[in-house]
Order: sequence, then C-alpha cells, then structure tokens
Amino acid sequence: MNVLILALLSCGQARTESGSTDSAQTPGATSTVPSSGSGTTGATTSGTTPKTATPPTTTTSGKTTSGKTSDTQAAAVAEMTAAVLELLAALDKEQHDAVSFAMDDPERQTWSNLPVFFTPREGLSFGEMSQAQIDLVEALLAASLSTGGARSALEIIAVDELAAQSGSTQLGSAYYHVGVFGDPQVDSSWGWQLDGHHLALNFTVVGDDVTMAPSLWGVQPMVSTHATRGEMVPLRDEVDRALDLISALDKEQLAVATLGTHLPPDLLAGPDYEGGLAIEGLPGSALSADQQGLLLSLIDAYIGDQADVFAALRRVEIEAELADTHLGWIGDMTEGGAFYYRIHGPNVLIEFDHVEGPDHIHSVVRDPANDYGLDWLKWHRAVAH
Repeated sequence: MNVLILALLSCGQARTESGSTDSAQTPGATSTVPSSGSGTTGATTSGTTPKTATPPTTTTSGKTTSGKTSDTQAAAVAEMTAAVLELLAALDKEQHDAVSFAMDDPERQTWSNLPVFFTPREGLSFGEMSQAQIDLVEALLAASLSTGGARSALEIIAVDELAAQSGSTQLGSAYYHVGVFGDPQVDSSWGWQLDGHHLALNFTVVGDDVTMAPSLWGVQPMVSTHATRGEMVPLRDEVDRALDLISALDKEQLAVATLGTHLPPDLLAGPDYEGGLAIEGLPGSALSADQQGLLLSLIDAYIGDQADVFAALRRVEIEAELADTHLGWIGDMTEGGAFYYRIHGPNVLIEFDHVEGPDHIHSVVRDPANDYGLDWLKWHRAVAH
C-alpha cells in the first residue's frame, strides 16, 4: 500500500511531514481519506463516544425565554461559518466555482446513496483536492457534527476506501463530493453538503439555527478492521439500541409495531422521497416510561450525530411529540439477524434497513416539518420582507 495512504488512514497521525500531502489529486488517482488528527475524531474504537443528546435550557424552538437564540447556538454557528470560510479561502478559482451553488440550486436537494458511477455528483470531490484541503473539510465536519457523528462519518468513508484498496474501481474516498450553498461570508442563510456512497449529509443554517435533515448513513460491511483505527462499527448504536427497544416490548405491543413480514428492498424515504409515507406502528403513548426512554435513546443515536447544541434542541422537539411518534418493525429481533425499523412522527422520520442481509445497512433521518430547513427559510424570508 502507498505509504501516504497508510499515513492518512492512521488515527492520531494523519499528516505526513512531506510536502507531498499538499499535492492535488485527480478523481482517477489513488484516493485519500480525511485524517483523524483532530481531537474530535481521534477515537480508535467505534462506540467509545455514545451519541446522546443532552436536553438544553432553551425552548423547543431554540430560543431562550427572551426570544433570542442562545449564546451556545451562536457560537456553534460561528464555528461552522469560520470552518467553511477557511475551506473556501483555500480553494483556487476552478475549485471554488465547482463547490459553490446558489442557495436555491436544485443540487441542494439532490443526493444519493449509490456510488458515483451509478449516480454522478456535482460539487468538488476529494479526488480534486489536496490533502490540506481535505483536512479543512474534516474540520468543517468536526464543527458541524458531534464527536461521535464525526467519527462515524469518517469511518464510513474509511470503509469505502478499504473497498477501493481491495480492488473496487467504483468506491473510494476520492468520490465524496462537497457543495456549499449561498455565501456564508454575507448570508445569514446558507448550507453545505457532503455526498457520496453510504453518506449524504445536508446542513442548512438559518440565522443561529442548524438542521442536518435529511441525512443518510450506510455501511457495508457492518464491522471492519483497520490497521490503525482498529475495529470500525460506525452504525453500532443504531443496531444495538434498536434491539434493546424491540426486546423490551410485550407480545401485544409487538403485534402493533409489526408492519409486515418482508423487509423493503431499500429505504422508503430515501433520496427521492417526496412525502406521503403513512405514520403507522406502535405509538409512543402506548409505551411505558422505561420503553419511552429506550425509544429516545435510539433516536439519540441518529440526532446525536449533529453538533451537541443542535442535537439537544432536536431532542426536545421530538420528545414533545413522542406520544404521536410511532415505531414500526419488520424482521428478526435478535443480534445477527436482518431487520427493518421506522420511527415516524410529526417532526421525525428515521428509517433503518438491512439491505441484502445484516451486513449491509442503509439509514436515513428526516424532519417532515423542516427538511432542508424549508420551514425556517420560509419564516426567515417572510420576516425579511
């Protein structure tokens, strides 16, 4: 294996000292993986940082009782903004043009779970960046996600890179694309997207509010062993906590939660979803307090990927509607089995699907009330005018 790639895949020693890390790559060149040198993504074993959203002291809208957003929110947005501006400043004109889109460009709502050879992406790919520029994307991820979320994202990319190193010509870190929407320098509303195989993250900033809905997380195989990262299981919590919840239901509850006998071939609310999926299954109101806690813990596994302050706000929003949030299940209920589940309520839609067996996972997180921050943007534009 190329010495440079070994260094880039290392956890805690991502950069080599030679200037070769700054040489730009083309999409067809040997691909690189975002480093793990920052303190936010340095864990070597998956699952060491549980994804849990701690309830904030603000209201469900993210506002304090005075009607203003919290200082913590403002600081988190400032960190994201500084990170994206540093990335943009490091790009040449051709790269800047490739990565930049208008806020209302259709690309903002265009993403896929498939490899780039099946679904070409727009934006700027890792393969078109230098390692120094990829490091800045990693810094932007660290500012946008929690510690656990950033680790999971980088592990998903690393799993794809392992497939490339094993001979796949359709996978690899070179094919993950970045897009920036609007002008973060002057606009109070902007967004950014990371789009590639098994990972599609859509961040929308509106004032001091941030959403990452919709987002897609997948992996194959579920467990990988890496020479320097160790065991990588980026979606461990999404499996383990689901099994904890389903095993806590009684026979009558299971009967209501069961949606069928055959797993869907893929996500029903995936990239091309336009709404219309019925809310069905077992409502939160039919759960005991302990069972509701397990449901919230499972939801935390997903919303806890976002930066802590915004994950906490989402938890308060979802918990307020928990009685009307339904759990649906299809398939096995034991470790090692294949299953599908859906958590669907007024302001959350989570799907998990074992595709072609328990070693291949697709999952998606949506906000039916505010995907892509559209509800916030509508209000923001109304107030501005």
